[in-house]
Amino acid sequence: MLILDFPWYLKQARDARTRSKLKEYEGIAEKLDPKHWMEFREEQEFPLRLGSFRFWLNDNSVFGSLDAYLELFKERHHTRLRDFLGTKDKVIVDLGASEGYYTLKMRENSPRARVVAAEPNPEAFRILRKNVKENNLKNVVLSRAVISDRIGEVDFEIVQGMTQIGALKIVEDREWLKRNGIRIRKIAARSTTLERLLKSNGIGKVDLLKIDVEGNEMKILESSRRILKDIRKIVVEYHGEETRKQVKGLLKENGFRLLFEESVESRIVEEVFPSPCGDAYFENRSFA
Repeated sequence: MLILDFPWYLKQARDARTRSKLKEYEGIAEKLDPKHWMEFREEQEFPLRLGSFRFWLNDNSVFGSLDAYLELFKERHHTRLRDFLGTKDKVIVDLGASEGYYTLKMRENSPRARVVAAEPNPEAFRILRKNVKENNLKNVVLSRAVISDRIGEVDFEIVQGMTQIGALKIVEDREWLKRNGIRIRKIAARSTTLERLLKSNGIGKVDLLKIDVEGNEMKILESSRRILKDIRKIVVEYHGEETRKQVKGLLKENGFRLLFEESVESRIVEEVFPSPCGDAYFENRSFA
């Protein structure tokens, strides 16, 4: 279930047009059954001025975008620990960037940081690119590739209009999607490895790596063993108990220690993401 906090959103508003639009959205949300919040569509005529930035939302899921903004800027997903705020980091990599909220948060915390953001969902990438351009962010590199364990082309699954849903394989238990007549669509996507992504951008060492890729965590980490020594900190949103164990085991084998872990309530209805998920924060003990 999405969580919308309009009093908080209104406190973030920086101009009258944004406040007016948020109040309009609040009225619409009050009239809708929360089960249908994800389906609310509206072509956005201007970006909302929230906090330090101007945001374009997903026309096909306005409330989904507002929920994602709240996750990063209020609830501090992926940034619970002080050392993971990015304030002292020079190179930050955002895998599973979606519409760009984590990327923008990192640039707010560290304006001089170089950020590499990868997002394969074409609709999410379109909004990510708009948000980066709207805020005139420099030194931000965008990639539309699937970051995985291979270089080439792969099938990638998306749900039309829902930027929060996209994976190499979306979970089979998806009654909510079926009930609403929403179909999963396969698209051909370019795939690359984390090592190749960094090398192609002239990056040798990474201060902070964030991974939120809906089940593809182990493919990325397994294929990155050779370069893990060059990464100082990693925050991973794992999907499923088995993946949680595998991620912790692999990173421990490669010199990382677990600093903190918390479960994350799935923000999309349980039928879409039925497996437990959470954030795990790791520090490389041997980073030089």
